[in-house]
Amino acid sequence: MKYYVTAQPVDASAPLGIAAIYRAILCDAIARHRRMCGFDLAYLIATDRTQIGRSGAPPSEPTPSARSDGAQYREAIEQLEVQATHFQSSSAANHVRAVEAMLRQTTRLSRLAIYKGPYVGRFCNHDQIDVSDSKEPAACPKCGRAADLVSEQRYFFRLPSFQSRLDALYKFRPEFIQPHALLPQVQQALAKGLKDIPISVTAGRGAVAWPDDPECAVSSLYSDMVMYLSGIGFGDDGVRGDEFRQLWPAKGHVVGPEEFLPHAVYWPAFLMAADLPLPRRIFTHAMLYADADALALLRRAAATKSGSDALRYQLLHDVQYVDDSRLELDEAAAQAPAKAIDNLQALTKRVVSLTRQHSQGKVPPPGIGAEEEPLIESFFADLRAEVRILLDANNFSEALPKIWSLVELIAQRLDRATSNAQSPHSSERQLQAMLHDACEGMGWIALLLHPILPRVTESIWRALGQTTQLREQLIDETPWSCLMPGTPLREFAE
Repeated sequence: MKYYVTAQPVDASAPLGIAAIYRAILCDAIARHRRMCGFDLAYLIATDRTQIGRSGAPPSEPTPSARSDGAQYREAIEQLEVQATHFQSSSAANHVRAVEAMLRQTTRLSRLAIYKGPYVGRFCNHDQIDVSDSKEPAACPKCGRAADLVSEQRYFFRLPSFQSRLDALYKFRPEFIQPHALLPQVQQALAKGLKDIPISVTAGRGAVAWPDDPECAVSSLYSDMVMYLSGIGFGDDGVRGDEFRQLWPAKGHVVGPEEFLPHAVYWPAFLMAADLPLPRRIFTHAMLYADADALALLRRAAATKSGSDALRYQLLHDVQYVDDSRLELDEAAAQAPAKAIDNLQALTKRVVSLTRQHSQGKVPPPGIGAEEEPLIESFFADLRAEVRILLDANNFSEALPKIWSLVELIAQRLDRATSNAQSPHSSERQLQAMLHDACEGMGWIALLLHPILPRVTESIWRALGQTTQLREQLIDETPWSCLMPGTPLREFAE
């Protein structure tokens, strides 16, 4: 089964932001989880390197800052253990072909969907976005600069022509929007009525020239979304074309709040006009507020012994599923995830040490523990089902505390088991039964946490004597007793 997920395109000419880092990590965690659910995974990262301005460098020659910031983003995601399978740039030749193919297909299948007419409004030359369709002065919502007044000929997309189809989409497929709490925003926007939107700019302000019209270029609004198609071979023949047919429609687009309505309204209409299937869902993460420099965070992560895992944990734990999130990313705030990971590593070492003392360093066989101790397996069965539902919904902020409750339970039961070992009424068999559950629990902690903490979970998996690749372990096909009794445990390597 194919599972194709994309992150919102990143403006590679702008400073690297926390939101872009978070989306890359979030999509990576989604991809890792889905791979462990048995899917053949494709994960696209796209960069828009064409924010060039009216008198900037031509699209074929990205500015030095665009080159350096694009490389900076690639270096950042590599440091964060982000394993994308596909990369696309808005200046790539195959993307140019895809945009042209999309426009030609649209005009052929929906002849009245696109037309050329006069446009007057405010345009931000720095961020290459329309700010307002009014002559009144306005500031760009991205950079805060005063937007320029422009009067020019543009191509428009007749969005109102797709009003009824969009209404039907959200009536019969409300799950298209995730989280579900955002659905009323789309319904309100549709209820107000739609209007035509410009999808071109003056030539020289976009990466892709408008087909057969040298005076215009395709707007970033339209071009960036087409990267979801061009990145997997839309508009190409042969192998690339086959890849598109296998992967499209995407299972999910992950976008920020500022891109929510364009992806929820414009993008489905663009696809409808080109007679292309719609993606399964649009997932929008919560608004992030953070007074921190992204590069400083990356440098701090690189200097810690847990590396990228602490930053991955912090972002996926602290960014709420729906509610806006104020991220505290100073040194003090970084101590909580680092301490949580340290405790997880210490628990692994403790399990290995106790197993060496009481089971010759090998996974003990299952047994019956003390009567007053409920079976950890029954606790785990409910937890596993809850966590699976949350991870399927991309709700990592609620899944993490549930997984950590298993960590705490194992630690508490080890405390009681070692304390009871001093009692004359206890038996070595009871302690070994407890250690068996602890080994199995640590194995499942590694499985459930792997999408979030890929480094430390691999170390736990190896310490439990496992030689398979953790990322290739299928969650649904793995029983509670996933460890073979008698398997020699190893030293935990940080």
